[in-house]
Amino acid sequence: MSDELTRYLAAFTKQAQIAGLPVRRPGRNWSPLQPLDRRSHVSLSVTRHRIQVNLNNEDDDAGTKLARLHADRFAIEEEVGETLLWEKKAGQRKSAVRASLKAGYADRNWDSQHAWAIGMMRHFQRSFGIRLD
Repeated sequence: MSDELTRYLAAFTKQAQIAGLPVRRPGRNWSPLQPLDRRSHVSLSVTRHRIQVNLNNEDDDAGTKLARLHADRFAIEEEVGETLLWEKKAGQRKSAVRASLKAGYADRNWDSQHAWAIGMMRHFQRSFGIRLD
């Protein structure tokens, strides 16, 4: 992991904690929140020039959790204020829903990126949290 990415995640984690998000220790290129249910959590993932807020659904082999959420996609996207990417890759056990921003740790506008991510994570927690079992 690059030093710049490590600094980015540390700065984000600090801002998320100040904002009252239930953030856990960052991973290699991501920062997770406490789970919404046993098999789903919200996270931030980051690359050099892109950040994403993700709803990660573990053990969604058949894609049933994603399909149930996707059926309510218009309401969810209105609540979060973004068009989302709904992703279930063949052969994978998990599914994801993502919001994306074209900026990352190599860009210098970290404060605005972190503000966007914190706001989006709050939206994801509210919108998906009420829809998950």
